[in-house]
Amino acid sequence: RKAIEDVSREVELLEFDLSDSLSKKRTDEEGKPVIQKDVNLYTLDEETDEEIYLTTLTTDEKGRIEVPLDLDREYLLKMEDPSYLTESVRIKTGKAGKPIESVLRLNKIALAEIVVPNIYYPFDEYYLTEDARHAIDTSIYKIMLENPEIIVEIGSHTDSKGSFPYNMNLSNNRAKSVVNYLRKLGIDKQRLSYKGYGEAKPLVPNEKADGSDDVVGRAKNRRTSFRVIGRLVDGEKVIYKDDFKATKADR
Repeated sequence: RKAIEDVSREVELLEFDLSDSLSKKRTDEEGKPVIQKDVNLYTLDEETDEEIYLTTLTTDEKGRIEVPLDLDREYLLKMEDPSYLTESVRIKTGKAGKPIESVLRLNKIALAEIVVPNIYYPFDEYYLTEDARHAIDTSIYKIMLENPEIIVEIGSHTDSKGSFPYNMNLSNNRAKSVVNYLRKLGIDKQRLSYKGYGEAKPLVPNEKADGSDDVVGRAKNRRTSFRVIGRLVDGEKVIYKDDFKATKADR
């Protein structure tokens, strides 16, 4: 049913760092305007809720778009740029024809690792504690459910205590335990990979400048991370190289 008049809908797109989102540090005041980016507009079928593509809109120099919409209809505005996690906002227009404003909050994908807070292991072990499983449920698992096309690598890191081969083996088993847990939750195995880095990629030094042990530094280096390494496109793995250039990979 076509409306007699339309309503102006203004949406502001704000970009956030995904690591801040995971640690719940972000606020709208910290978001950066998403400038000159395309966003797809869909209408939703009233009976089936099917998404029906209408048009592609481009944000202005303030990271905003303004679009006229039919009254008393439901729409979906979706960012499907590969450099962002897929995000969308539902738009329900009323019958009064008043202008409406809303915000679409976007998480920028970094090809570098993103540290997942609160995934800890008992000393010298690689099984997941209840707290670690909860941290995965509310971070990596949630992101993968909301973005069913992304492919991720789970990484695990140790400090420099112990031998290099031992730390490589321990970190590999820890990363594998996260992947196994995600698979038990129903995440497709072709969307998951894992790698143990041992002590090879410290965030900070394990020792202070005078050569003494840095307990705080070691704690920062013992971490679990993930990074988005590609997407599933029509059932095919597309793996990112640099700057989100992609190449097809074997299934």
